[in-house]
Amino acid sequence: PGSQPGSGCREPTICSGVSLHSDPIHPIYCWWDSSFYRGRVGKRVDMSGCGFISTAVVTTTSRTLNGQSTGSCPGLFTSHVTMSSFNVYSVEELSEEEIGEITCDVHWIATGYSACSEE
Repeated sequence: PGSQPGSGCREPTICSGVSLHSDPIHPIYCWWDSSFYRGRVGKRVDMSGCGFISTAVVTTTSRTLNGQSTGSCPGLFTSHVTMSSFNVYSVEELSEEEIGEITCDVHWIATGYSACSEE
């Protein structure tokens, strides 16, 4: 449904994506050794294109590039979720070097609210 400007209307929104294991153009979106969760790896995921107007609920999983790998991708948990990005961290201990060899992509789905579209 549409809304009058300034009415505070919001629409339920579902948005999803895949954050590739490496991004040479934007290194902030590559895996790193976490100093916050020692012994774990972390990765920032961009979801700014979703247009959320409040913090979304995010579900993630990891998968190797094209299903081909020398190992298994780790279980993940999310942290530092904002309207435009979130971080994932490995559940088990893993280094940046190890996850680089496995080439794990992060598949995600987020649900939240966006502003009503004007009609």
